Formats: sequence, C-alpha cells, structure tokens
Amino acid sequence: MTNNQIDVLLTHQLSDADTVAVEIIKGDTKQIAASMYFDRDYQIEVKLLKIELILHYTKNTGVLIAADCNARSTLWHDKLTKSRGRILEEFITSKRLFIMNEVSGNTTFGNRLGTSSIDLTIIKQPLLKSITRWEISDKESVSDHNIIKYKLKQGIAKWNFENYSHIRYRMSKDSMVSVQDALLQVLREKFTTNDITIRVEEADEMLSSLVTENANIEEIVFKFNESLKTACNNTFQIRRASRNLTSHRSVPWWSVDLTTMRKRTNALRRLYQRTRHNEVLREKRKTQYYESKVTYAATIERENIRSWKEFCEVSTATNP
Repeated sequence: MTNNQIDVLLTHQLSDADTVAVEIIKGDTKQIAASMYFDRDYQIEVKLLKIELILHYTKNTGVLIAADCNARSTLWHDKLTKSRGRILEEFITSKRLFIMNEVSGNTTFGNRLGTSSIDLTIIKQPLLKSITRWEISDKESVSDHNIIKYKLKQGIAKWNFENYSHIRYRMSKDSMVSVQDALLQVLREKFTTNDITIRVEEADEMLSSLVTENANIEEIVFKFNESLKTACNNTFQIRRASRNLTSHRSVPWWSVDLTTMRKRTNALRRLYQRTRHNEVLREKRKTQYYESKVTYAATIERENIRSWKEFCEVSTATNP
C-alpha cells in the first residue's frame, strides 16, 4: 500500500490457503476486501460458506470480493451457463450481493484451450455507488487470467438499516386469493403475453423458460419483482414496520441475518409445495428447501451457543 493515509490489516480469521481477506481503513470508514480462489476440484458450496462467513463478520461494512470462481454464467457475460454458475447465481441473489462485471470485448480468462469469464468482482450494497469504471485490461498479465481494473471512490457509502424503508402488508385468506389474480394480470402486462386465461402453473413455467432462454436474467428478475410489488400494493393494506428491525427479538441472540434466512427458507418451502405439475422442477426445489432448512437450523444452534458462551464469559464468579 503506497498511500500512507490508508491502513491495511490482514484479517486472519477470514483468510486461508485460498482466501486473503484484509481490512482497509481510512479515517472513520472501513471495508473488507477479499481475494478468493474457487478450486474446481471441490464443490462450489464450500467456498460459498466462506463468503457467508465474510458477510457475517462484516455486517453493515462494505465488502469487495475479487474471485476466480471457476463458474460460468451468462449473468456475468460469459458465453454459456453451467451448473456451478447456476449455484453461484442463486447464492448471489439470495445474499443480496452485486456483480460489477460489465460487457467487454475481452474475457477474464484465456489459454490455448479457450476463453471464458470466470473472474468476478462481487460487492455488498454499501459499495454499489462507490465502484466505477470496471474494465478488463488488454495489457499483458503474464497469466492465463487478464487484469481487471476499477476505481473505488473515496467516502464509502454507509448502509444503515435504520434508513431502510421496510414495507409490511396486512393479509387475510381472501386477500391471498385476490393477490394471486392481481399478480397474474400484472405478469400478462409486464411480459406481454396474450393468454388471458394463464394459470399459476403456466406462469411459473413461462418465467422458468424466460430465465433459461434469455441472456438478460437481471431484467427478468427486475420485471418480476416490480410485478409482485404492484400486485401486493394494489391488493393489501400497507403498514410500515418499525425502523429497529430487531427491537422485538424473542431471544437475545436473534439477528437480522437469521430473520432473512428464515424468510428465505419459508419462501423456498412455499415454492416447493406449490410446484405440482413438474416433477423435475419439484425435486430441484425440494432439495433447495431442505438445504436451506439445514443451514438455517445450524445457524440458529451456532448463534445460541455463541451467545451462551459470551454470557458465561461476562458473568461474575458469584453469579450462580
């Protein structure tokens, strides 16, 4: 580091043979930067657990991950999508991470056997407006991997959950039926289908085909998200949640991360249960649900034990 106004500290608890994580501090702002290698001889889920550990450690701090993922997907402008790429796509979406890779005439990797884009720049929301001018350099790197360049603006954005406008809805059995009809209507308008009698199962298959066949997955996700919000806003009564998302915790060790995991697990369960006419898709969603359930349960147990250990450490010897 040539700038003496910036401190860089190695974060040992996040680093290993394939990961180097550092804490970058300037003034009263800090962020975590990590360089990661995803060995293709191992399941990609192993490295995703490492990213989860980094995200848990950083909380609301900015995070930048430069990773050789050995995973291909058109989502980051590769020519094709493979199984490891699909797993990584779902993980990035579920964790609300952002890929900074942009369309380029160059690829991030190339050798005599071919070229691909398997190197990703992944960030959390606090850095979303801070990284600019992402590009793949055409200069010699003396490696199969090309140099990736970008600029990180000063004054890293600080993401504060207190400023997050969290919308909650008042729902009933009748309104749940109404919102389904409203969503189908909005989907017909957003995705310009002429089928005025489209059913839930057909809508699910239509969206699945669009995601599989269309290169611009982000646009499809955005349009569906807007459709869902429109249907909910037009059907349900809206109420604003408390700004302090963890003010009514039933246990002291509960966190926003656990709330997010619970919601995701519940959503995967509903998605699995409602898939009835496509056995292959149902089996895939069943696996996703049970994997999420196991991770959620293990995280609860880990947080419970950690909280108890902390309590025992701070308690005095006279406390029975």
